[in-house]
Amino acid sequence: MNFTDFEDFWAPFDGSESGFAAYVANLDAGQRDRFKRALQLAYLDGSADGSRSYFASAWAACGVRPV
Repeated sequence: MNFTDFEDFWAPFDGSESGFAAYVANLDAGQRDRFKRALQLAYLDGSADGSRSYFASAWAACGVRPV
């Protein structure tokens, strides 16, 4: 997954696109700010804000159960 900057990376956490966004939405303002800051520090990892690419995968299965 490619991100243009930290705000691009943060957007799904701030919306309603995932179960994790629901978790973040249930944090109080102080907890949310601390979480966002910690995530930003990890994203930046001592470098300037800017584009980053991360590996992403999804696992899914589909099947039919015999009756």
